Amino acid sequence: MGMLDCRNCEGSAAVVGYVRRDDFLVPKGIYPAPPIVSVPPATPRPVVVELDAAFALFWVDLSSCANKIRVSLERLLDSLGLPQSPTLAKRIESIQGADKLQSEVFHALREVGNVGSHGSGVRRDVVLSAFEIYEHQLDILFSPGNGLRIESLARRIRATKGK
Repeated sequence: MGMLDCRNCEGSAAVVGYVRRDDFLVPKGIYPAPPIVSVPPATPRPVVVELDAAFALFWVDLSSCANKIRVSLERLLDSLGLPQSPTLAKRIESIQGADKLQSEVFHALREVGNVGSHGSGVRRDVVLSAFEIYEHQLDILFSPGNGLRIESLARRIRATKGK
């Protein structure tokens, strides 16, 4: 066990893990856990609570981490006012006509959560990709300026045909 100090916020965190032969630290637990991705300040509290749990579990248990991503998605759908359905998949399908990309993102997060819920086969790279996808979707929903910036960049690239 050791302590890590952050140069940005001057905070510190306890780390449990091991050091490989090449002097690379492999954490197995960090407290308090750092956020894996940024979460906009306007994100609803129930979503943030579940994401914070997912960040903590990332270092300890990837299956549980993936499950918490799914639970946070359910809290997000609650906050968006989507009615309950017999399954999360059906709940997400209810928005498919309105926003196909958002539906695809939500289904991807659901599927990662499903793999985690069934306890095996969760890959670290897939969980990291899920966090990245989720971060982007939260930016679109709760940091509208960021979404507009991305749309502006995309239009600029399209206008020059990528040159």
